[in-house]
Amino acid sequence: MTQILLKLRNSLLSNHQTLLNASLTTLIVVHFSGLIGISSAYQAWFLDFTWLNLSLTVLLLLINTTDLNAKVLAAFLLVAAIGFLMEALGVATGAIFGSYYYGETLGLKFFGVPLTIALNWAALAFAAAFLVRRLRIPWAFQAVVGGLIPVGLDSLMEPLCHILDFWYWKDNIVPLENYIVWYLLGTLFVGFFIKVVEGHHNRLAVYYLVILVVFFAALNISHQLITL
Repeated sequence: MTQILLKLRNSLLSNHQTLLNASLTTLIVVHFSGLIGISSAYQAWFLDFTWLNLSLTVLLLLINTTDLNAKVLAAFLLVAAIGFLMEALGVATGAIFGSYYYGETLGLKFFGVPLTIALNWAALAFAAAFLVRRLRIPWAFQAVVGGLIPVGLDSLMEPLCHILDFWYWKDNIVPLENYIVWYLLGTLFVGFFIKVVEGHHNRLAVYYLVILVVFFAALNISHQLITL
């Protein structure tokens, strides 16, 4: 069985189109199932697998990077570590993003911060870098535009965060500094990744971002928090 799995893995990795198709199908099925499940009476059961969904998504995003090497992986983990540190300081002090704390849905926590949230922010910046580097503008402007992507997705998630047990704000009010700080961090992370992934390609990145936008927009609509 192990040999069969290894052969299948090597076959997928050797054929980027096959890998892309398999990864995209997986993301669509997982997120569509999650959308239906979270909007149903079985919401709690589906939310229990959120951490697994996030982890799988990050894995698929990374392995779809052409010529994936230690440099790219190290850069990804570095951004995730910085994101985790900022989150840990934010939760502990309430002075960076505002006063908030995390629920249990996102999985294992250290210092009050789920490990998956750090990976998620790194993944958003990573994917955004592949998207905005297509723009024929200077690197700094690509980063400035790219920083809008993580904070834009955050704005879609914020109305849902307490409903999905993601995180909770004091008095249920999202402070302006949350968006400002995340935009600044997002801009730095995207700018960093643009440089790191030079010579690499990731065709899944744009699909990943589109799927997330559709997923959280649809959840907002299903919970009647925004209107068409």
